[in-house]
Amino acid sequence: MTIINKLSWLAAVVLLTVPGLAGEYPTPPAEHPRLYIRANEIPELRTRMQRPEGQAILAKMRAVAQPRTAAEEERDTELRHGIFRFRNSSYFVKMRGLPMRCELLALDYLVNRTPESADTAICEFLDSLKKVNFGRRYDMSRASGTMIMAGSIIYDWCYDRMSVDVRKQYIDEFLRIVTESGHCSYMYLQNVTPAGYTTHQD
Repeated sequence: MTIINKLSWLAAVVLLTVPGLAGEYPTPPAEHPRLYIRANEIPELRTRMQRPEGQAILAKMRAVAQPRTAAEEERDTELRHGIFRFRNSSYFVKMRGLPMRCELLALDYLVNRTPESADTAICEFLDSLKKVNFGRRYDMSRASGTMIMAGSIIYDWCYDRMSVDVRKQYIDEFLRIVTESGHCSYMYLQNVTPAGYTTHQD
């Protein structure tokens, strides 16, 4: 048996035995939140956020939520053709500014039920989703993944503050981004992805 045949055999075994790869996707619970946390776990999260370790993590998240300075923008981008600054995937993975700010607002609503935080996160991030277009010229999978991940968290944690129309707009943007960036939209629709999991049956 050649090494290629061995690898093909191994891949077949994996596909047939690993849950999720053979079409056996997890069924999301009917309620929200369901991404990373369930409703009965929120009190424990609230308690942990008040501890020194939780406060330290929140402080780091708030620092990331601040917009880049001009110097940071220059450092994190690449000047191309002397006319524009290119933002590669690592630029977005750092989640500086809007993505982290909106996630923190969603977290505030999740834990403290502050409606203004949810409404701001929903509107600001949807506006950002509608404007992004990573295309296929460069490998921007991590960039599109970062936006979809943040959007999925906001969708799930602020679910009951969204109208049916706004939920549909979020789902439409998720699909547009994965399609335009060359990702497999079929996999997006399955429950193995955060976006597919949180929007299941919506």
